[in-house]
Amino acid sequence: MEDLPFDISFYEYTFGNKTDFSNITFPNIDFRGNGSMRIDRLIAIILCIVAIIANAVSLFAIMQFKGTFTANKQLVTSLLMSDLFISLCFLTASLTNNNNFMFPVEGEDEGKSICIYAVVEALMISGQLTNLLNLAAMALDHYIAINIPLKHSYLMDRRHVGILIAGVWVLGSLCGFSDFLLPFTPLYKNCRNQKFLNYCDTIKCTMFEPNFVLFAVVILCLFEMVFLYSQVFITIYRYPQLQTRHAPNIRRNNKGLVTTIIILLSYIICWLPYCLMELTMTIVSATNLPDMMNYYQISQQAQYYLYNLIALNSIFDPLIYAIRMPDMQNSYRRLLRMCKCKKRKPGMHHISMMDRKSTTSGTVIVDNATETGV
Repeated sequence: MEDLPFDISFYEYTFGNKTDFSNITFPNIDFRGNGSMRIDRLIAIILCIVAIIANAVSLFAIMQFKGTFTANKQLVTSLLMSDLFISLCFLTASLTNNNNFMFPVEGEDEGKSICIYAVVEALMISGQLTNLLNLAAMALDHYIAINIPLKHSYLMDRRHVGILIAGVWVLGSLCGFSDFLLPFTPLYKNCRNQKFLNYCDTIKCTMFEPNFVLFAVVILCLFEMVFLYSQVFITIYRYPQLQTRHAPNIRRNNKGLVTTIIILLSYIICWLPYCLMELTMTIVSATNLPDMMNYYQISQQAQYYLYNLIALNSIFDPLIYAIRMPDMQNSYRRLLRMCKCKKRKPGMHHISMMDRKSTTSGTVIVDNATETGV
């Protein structure tokens, strides 16, 4: 494998200010790939496409819900949208092999490569934060529903939940693009006399890292969810009389609680390896370049396997809802009936009275199905 030509200053301001570049010999790494589609990258693309289809169908099914669009359903919709957003971001990264745009080769527009890398990285961080903040909002909804039920209808009405969801998306986007919003932060020492190609070039030379915000939000959200869910479990098992006095509501809330915890565990299992890799990369990049380059070679080989885990998480969410949420099951059945109706020939509407009655009766039963929890 031949050494790839690169601009040493690009490494210099990307990986820190503590390295002496005069005696550095870089490892022989094929940063941009060998031109062939690796099997792990192909699997990542396929899983992302499946996740996009699954979440899009689930969102369309939610739109078919009958009755009140409760706070929980609004939060489920927001979570599915964040899964769809994440899948689109990782599909873009997988198709373009974008994680390697930080290593422009000879003859390539370096400024364009830096901007593409910075924007897609910001979008992926925004998606991660939005997904996590949605889970934190669902934990808050369950806490209010079980611990202070008398205020739930007011605190979690449609307007307040809409404001909460908007805040989740705005906060996630601001944190993800915080690198773009904070160009005045100090520069690395080796960058202070650097001639920047564009604005993206400038922000990648600042000492601020959006991953710092990501790790802080992850820790805060996990503490918030652990505290709220512990309070919920204490309330459920401390006051058993609630189980008999409000049995239907308690069963619904308990089922929703279990579903949310399953989704949270799925999130942790699928996202933890990727977050640990990003955290390690950030820490190592602040030490010395040779260690960082060796670690990058390992992460380069593992990145698409981590993408696969994240895509699986985006597939798991709609599947969990389809299994545990009766309204989702009814909506899927309604969609299947709609597809079957479209496949029928236009002249086939000579239906017997008995068939018409049975069809109508079946529709009424489905449409009036009561919500039994998420």
